[in-house]
Amino acid sequence: MQSVDDIACVLDPRCKFHIIDICFPLIFKFEELINHNVNKVRSSLYELYNEYANLSVAESSTNEGNTSGSNTSSNFVSKSTIVTGFNKIINIVREKEVVTTMKFEIDAYLEEGVCVTDGDNSSFSVLEW
Repeated sequence: MQSVDDIACVLDPRCKFHIIDICFPLIFKFEELINHNVNKVRSSLYELYNEYANLSVAESSTNEGNTSGSNTSSNFVSKSTIVTGFNKIINIVREKEVVTTMKFEIDAYLEEGVCVTDGDNSSFSVLEW
């Protein structure tokens, strides 16, 4: 995986891949090496994003499975807790759709313009952005 600093720079909404495009030619003198390292940053970013997307899907599936309520000693079973074959299929489809949507979110982030700030950049807070 690429350096955490490289990925953090890309996640900065003020720079995104511009900082990589500007700095890598200064660091790496050969075009082939520049392109190789830019591609490593890009693939590492997608790998990291996919890992978090999959964790999010797994977490939401776990939370859906725990909707039976706090009264586990009850003999009453509601319709929402009965898992049918169709429910399993719907859950699989939902997981695939959520992952696909999340993959598009990273592309949308990278394609939208950077956040241009006025004045002192030292006061910029990514968390507030």
